[in-house]
Amino acid sequence: MHELTAESERYEVAIAGAPPAWVAGDEKLRADAGPNDTTTLIAPRSDAEALQPVLDRLRRESRTILSVKPVRETLEDLFMRAVTDPETGRPHAPGAARNGGSS
Repeated sequence: MHELTAESERYEVAIAGAPPAWVAGDEKLRADAGPNDTTTLIAPRSDAEALQPVLDRLRRESRTILSVKPVRETLEDLFMRAVTDPETGRPHAPGAARNGGSS
C-alpha cells in the first residue's frame, strides 16, 4: 500500500497571515488561504528533513507557525482523484475509452 500512496504524501504548514512572497517562486510549495487570516503551505514531501529549510526560513522571517501536519491520502482519496476529471471536477464516464466506431 505504501507504494500506491508514496507520491500523495505531503506536509501542511499553517502560518498566520498572508503567504511569504518567496512561496510564489518555489515550485515545490503551494499556498492556500485559510480562515481568520491564515495560510496553509503545502509541501509535497514525505521526508521531514526536506521540510526543515522552509520552517527555518519562516522562523528567520519571524512568521508565526501555527501547525505542521503530515498528510497522506487514503486509497479512497487516490481512487477519487483517478476517476475525477481535473478540468471539470466531474467523474470520468465509466468503462474503457473506444477509438472510433463499434466493434
